[in-house]
Amino acid sequence: LSSRSSSRIAEMTNFRNKIFKLVKGVYGRSKNCWSLAIRRAEKGLQYAYVSRKLKKRNMRRAWIENVNVASREYGVSFSKLMFALKQTNVNLDRKSLNELATREPLSFKAVVDHAKAYLTAVASQPDPAREAKAAEAMKRAHVKRVINSAMYKDRPYG
Repeated sequence: LSSRSSSRIAEMTNFRNKIFKLVKGVYGRSKNCWSLAIRRAEKGLQYAYVSRKLKKRNMRRAWIENVNVASREYGVSFSKLMFALKQTNVNLDRKSLNELATREPLSFKAVVDHAKAYLTAVASQPDPAREAKAAEAMKRAHVKRVINSAMYKDRPYG
């Protein structure tokens, strides 16, 4: 045997050991049979990759739920809280708001009060653009009703 082939054998042995280590604890022949073990290890690595992404998504969802529950105790929904914080340039992300809500409730209450103050100030001011939009929507709904009633007036069943 040349040194080249013996190093290749050692490489292959290490690779096989690595694969069998990855599939330890798997049911059936997949933990013993080389061709099945390779497939199972590859699939396991795919699941691990996807799960790393899902973990981030699930953590963000949990932060939003916790902040929503905590902010509703003070009378503000999560979406309104985030809107007010963005408008007032308070740069707190969802993770830090969650930390405040769970560990520092008084600080979180101060943040919510700041947001509530902004929301009440905005609500007290008339918004002509919003009123014009509402009037336009009402007009469209009326036109739609007229068109629908004209389309179906000749039908005997209504």
